[in-house]
Amino acid sequence: MSYTATVAREGRFWVVDVPAVGRTQGRTAAEAREMAVDLIAVMAGEDPAGIDLTMRFSSGTPSSPG
Repeated sequence: MSYTATVAREGRFWVVDVPAVGRTQGRTAAEAREMAVDLIAVMAGEDPAGIDLTMRFSSGTPSSPG
């Protein structure tokens, strides 16, 4: 299943908001992605291997491959 998350830098953390699922964070963008996939797997009952996550970074933050 496909999901699109919004990512913003807040202090020392990257905060990830996955609409209709929840929010999580990580110290690095890569860790934030891992945490978002775990969040979706738990909250939406999805198989992590089948999650297609696109991360959209807020203005002023570096982009990351989807």
